[in-house]
Amino acid sequence: MSKTVFVVNDKISTGKEKGHLTKFTLTDTDGKVMKAGTDYKKEAVYTYAEATTLANGESRKKGEAVGESDIVPAGTAVNVTITGTGGYQGTVTGEYRVIAKENDISKEKIKIKPQ
Repeated sequence: MSKTVFVVNDKISTGKEKGHLTKFTLTDTDGKVMKAGTDYKKEAVYTYAEATTLANGESRKKGEAVGESDIVPAGTAVNVTITGTGGYQGTVTGEYRVIAKENDISKEKIKIKPQ
């Protein structure tokens, strides 16, 4: 997995269980998009990248697995780790943030005046 490119997208907070699950793309050095279940295990491991306090007041430590019922608050950094299979060995980890919906700029349009 050392010769791969791992792109992880930030996730808009949903305020729901499993709302932290995000999309990611894994490619090898030849640009081939890798496939879950073939090139890497389908099960991704999500952990907290920093100490976090959940909305219900419970605390999570850095490196602790994100629980099935955790509602991950906006502003939280999360790590996702993928394990290779077949010809791809080892693991790769990427970090992303859960962001507040009002901070989502993915659909914004920007006009730049000609110089």
